[in-house]
Amino acid sequence: MELIDLKAAQEFSPQHHVHKSLTATPRSDISIACWEPGQTSPIHRHPGADEIYHVMEGSGLFSDGRANRRLGPGDTVIFAAGEVHQVTALTRQTCPLLPRAWLKRSGDASAEALRR
Repeated sequence: MELIDLKAAQEFSPQHHVHKSLTATPRSDISIACWEPGQTSPIHRHPGADEIYHVMEGSGLFSDGRANRRLGPGDTVIFAAGEVHQVTALTRQTCPLLPRAWLKRSGDASAEALRR
C-alpha cells in the first residue's frame, strides 16, 4: 500500500502551472496540478489515457473545446481518452489527477508510448 500526501505535494509557480507526477504503475499514474489565478494549461489531449481532474481547492474553468464548466472544491471532471481539454484557473487551484488510466491495447509497445 502506498499513501500520498496531496497537501505536501502542492507546488505553485508565478510563471506557469505546475504538474507533478506523484506515483505510477504500468497501468496508471497519479499527478497533481497547481495553478495560480489566470494560468492556463495548453489545449491538449491524451490519445491513450482518460484524465480525471478532482478539484481539491480553488476554482477553474474546464473546457472540452465545446463548453466551459466552472468547477470548485469537491467537483470532478473526466476527459475520455483523445478528448481535447484545457484548464484555466480562476483562483489559486489544486487538482489531483486521480488516476490517469492508460489504455493497454493488443500490439501496443508499452504504456509509456500511450502517455503522449
